[in-house]
Amino acid sequence: MSEPGVVPWWDEEDYPAAEHDADCQAIDAAWAEPGENIPLEVVLAEFGDTDLLAS
Repeated sequence: MSEPGVVPWWDEEDYPAAEHDADCQAIDAAWAEPGENIPLEVVLAEFGDTDLLAS
């Protein structure tokens, strides 16, 4: 797994900015420590709202 906020070099070309930002947020969320606030949008983008509703 890469460092927080770092996208692997092979994804840099032809990588839409919005997708890059979303992936960086997901990577940051994966590195989050217990007790850190993770934006709801990142959680929903990563896991989908149906997964949260089912639990």
